[in-house]
Amino acid sequence: MSFDDFRKVVVFRDQREEAVRLSDAGRLAAFEAMFWESLASLSELELLQLAEFWTANITAMPTSLYVNLVDVEVNDAGGVTSVISARTCTNELTVPNYRIEAPELTERLQLLLQAYDALPQFDTI
Repeated sequence: MSFDDFRKVVVFRDQREEAVRLSDAGRLAAFEAMFWESLASLSELELLQLAEFWTANITAMPTSLYVNLVDVEVNDAGGVTSVISARTCTNELTVPNYRIEAPELTERLQLLLQAYDALPQFDTI
C-alpha cells in the first residue's frame, strides 16, 4: 500500500466537541496537511504496517479509511490520557488534537508501529 493508495481513500472527520470545532474552524484542514506530510515521510514498510494497525488487513485497501480528530483528554493528575488508536472493524484511526508539528506526529506514528509490531494484539498504543 502506497502513499497514493492512502490519499485515494482517507476521509478526515472532526470529532472534537462542537464548541471547540466552531472556535477552531481551520484546525481540521491544518491537521490534514500535517497528517499527509507525516505519512509522506514514512517508508513503504511503515505504511504497510500502519494499514495493518488501522484495518487488521494487509492484503487489500478498503474503499474508505477514516481519520478522527478528537479532543485531548486530561486526567485528574493533569496528564494526557488520549492516544492514537484504531478501530479495525470500522477502519478508523483516532488521533488526539495534540497541536504538534508533522515531524512529531511522524515520530509518534513510528513509535506506535514499533509497539504494535511487538504487541500486535493491541489496537491502542
